[in-house]
Amino acid sequence: MAQLHRFVKLNDRFQSQVFTFIVPGTLAKDLTTDIYSRDFVYGHQKWCISLVPNERAVGAYLALRNVSDGMVCNIDFSFTMVNREHFTKNECIVERNIQFTKEKNTHGRKTFIGLGDLLNRGFLHHNDTYLLELELRSGSTLFEQVINQMCIFNSFLSIHLFLGLFLLKEYFKGVLVKEYGWYFRWT
Repeated sequence: MAQLHRFVKLNDRFQSQVFTFIVPGTLAKDLTTDIYSRDFVYGHQKWCISLVPNERAVGAYLALRNVSDGMVCNIDFSFTMVNREHFTKNECIVERNIQFTKEKNTHGRKTFIGLGDLLNRGFLHHNDTYLLELELRSGSTLFEQVINQMCIFNSFLSIHLFLGLFLLKEYFKGVLVKEYGWYFRWT
C-alpha cells in the first residue's frame, strides 16, 4: 500500500495541492501486485492512486471514488517519481483538464516509468522505498440533472415547464437554468 506521507497546500490561484506517498520497494520486484493508496480528499471529493506494474513499465492512475450520476469533475494532475540524487532526474507525467465521470472515473498512463529506470536510475531510496508526488490543481465539480417541474402562476393558470439542464456549481455558488432561450440566475 502506498502511504500518504506529506500534504502541502500551495496557496496559489489554481488551488494546487501536493500529496507525497511512500511506495514500497516491491513495486519493481513483484509484477503481480498492484499498489493502491487509501482515499484522500481534494476539492471536496475523495481520490485514490494506483500503481500497476507490467513487464516493461509501471502505470500510474488517479481515481475519483465518490462519483454519482450527473457528476462531472475536471482537474489537472501530475505524477512525479522523486529521484534521490537530484531533482532534475525526476520522472514526471502531466495531464491537463481531465474529465472524471461515473462512466470514466480513472485516468492515468500505463507507461509512467520504465522498470529498468526505476531500478537503475536512483529512484530507490535507502530504506527500500520510492517517493511519489501527486499534484492536483484547478479542480471543479459540476452536477447536471434534468428536472421537470409544474409551475402555477395564478389560481386559473397552470403551465408545465421543462426546465432543461439544471446546473449546480460547486458549493452551490449559482444556478443557471435555460428555458426557451431565457436564462435565469440565482445566487
